[in-house]
Amino acid sequence: EDYRGQVIYGLCKILKKKKVPYFILENVKGLVNHDKGRTFKKIISELSALGYCVKSTVLDSSDFGVTQMRERVYIVE
Repeated sequence: EDYRGQVIYGLCKILKKKKVPYFILENVKGLVNHDKGRTFKKIISELSALGYCVKSTVLDSSDFGVTQMRERVYIVE
């Protein structure tokens, strides 16, 4: 019942209403494995249902010249 788990639905409403042609979403790496991967699959499914061809990857900021190691998942259309 944590509202933070429902943010994707509000985001999908905005994407649909505004007819956003592309986007970049970023979150913690753990999202990929949350609830045995079901949460991430649901997010991808919701975005795909809107007609987006979604790609995702985990990147570490230290691979891009930043002194801090920070792994994040990026979801892109």
